Amino acid sequence: MANVIECGGELFTAMLHGRQRVENRSFLADRLERASDMLTETGRKFMSRAREAFDAFDSEAIERGVRAIKRKLTGRWQEPDIRPLSSIGEFQQASIKSQRWLMADPVLRGLVHKDRAHGYRDTYVDMEPGSVGERHTDYKRVMNGMAVVNEDGDAEFTTYYDAIDENGVEALQLDEQNIIIDNWDWQRHYLAQLQDDPSSHSNGSL
Repeated sequence: MANVIECGGELFTAMLHGRQRVENRSFLADRLERASDMLTETGRKFMSRAREAFDAFDSEAIERGVRAIKRKLTGRWQEPDIRPLSSIGEFQQASIKSQRWLMADPVLRGLVHKDRAHGYRDTYVDMEPGSVGERHTDYKRVMNGMAVVNEDGDAEFTTYYDAIDENGVEALQLDEQNIIIDNWDWQRHYLAQLQDDPSSHSNGSL
């Protein structure tokens, strides 16, 4: 099956020719500066417009776009079920099912509510906007019956009865709960770095 990903001309060029080195940009900037000293007034105006175009070229944004495309291609082969995630690309291209449980993490959820993280907003449907932690049903489904160490170092177990449906069936199996909690740890690791947003398909920054 073919995979088609749309991107602009600058991104396509960057994919073909690779990342622009910092020293190359410095060299070009220096050459532009030197050349302007030897030009007529008309030439200087033309060079000024060229310099403005050069300065407007956002190489960091282009590189972010290239990394996002690479991660999207890798994410095409992810299984739709709940699975362990560890790389930033796996989080950014998480399946719809995984997104639901990643968004139950109070840390990410709090950042999304403050508009400091993307929160898979193009694909994730928030059924309880504004609810975080124990006020959020999916959080309770993940943490139902799981051990939480309190301030005294003792393990506490909480049963959330709304995590069990009317037929007495739990929403998640124990192995799924453990996978989600492990994913939360990795997710919080990336969030703490304040760099790439693990909940952004386009590799946005936090």
